[in-house]
Amino acid sequence: MAEDLDGSDVWRTAAGGCLAEVKRWANGLQSFSEKRPAQYANQNIDAFKLQDKITSVEPVDNKMAVWVRMVARQAPSPEEALGLPSNATSIRSDITDTFSCESRIYGYYADVDNDCQLFHVCLPVQFANGKEQTFKWSFICPEETVFNQESFTCTRPEDAIACEEAPQYYSLNEGFGQTDRPFEPSPAPSAAETTQPQ
Repeated sequence: MAEDLDGSDVWRTAAGGCLAEVKRWANGLQSFSEKRPAQYANQNIDAFKLQDKITSVEPVDNKMAVWVRMVARQAPSPEEALGLPSNATSIRSDITDTFSCESRIYGYYADVDNDCQLFHVCLPVQFANGKEQTFKWSFICPEETVFNQESFTCTRPEDAIACEEAPQYYSLNEGFGQTDRPFEPSPAPSAAETTQPQ
């Protein structure tokens, strides 16, 4: 029979066979647990109780219901939500997504809740229709470095300001885009500060 059918007929016949199997299963002629008894024999659950249509599936067991809801609503992990690289957790295992750019000016911001290993770029935008929206992009510093809010770079922790002090330096973002004043670097440490005790 297959040699009498062209390619599209073969696919149509195969699809029709699958559809017939689904209909038979949905109509209760063959339940899910009967179809695969070895797989479900030790699980004391009927995987799904089918209503009158295949689209209305209701979990029977409470554990199964929780699992179905979890799969259906899987929220992205913090690193996925922040748009970080897939290996970000190899640098920092417990990434949190608590930083907000709302009410912030354009600039770079150290994330204190992530021990300054993450930083964010905030960009408030006003559209032609008057609507405002603030965009946030997140980045993770390379291993063994933190975001230094004073220099806007990832540096070794010993070369950076203390992470908990970073919010005191957020105002440095006000300098972005200003051309009417020269760049003023931090004053150099005095000779007494650079001399280390022995």
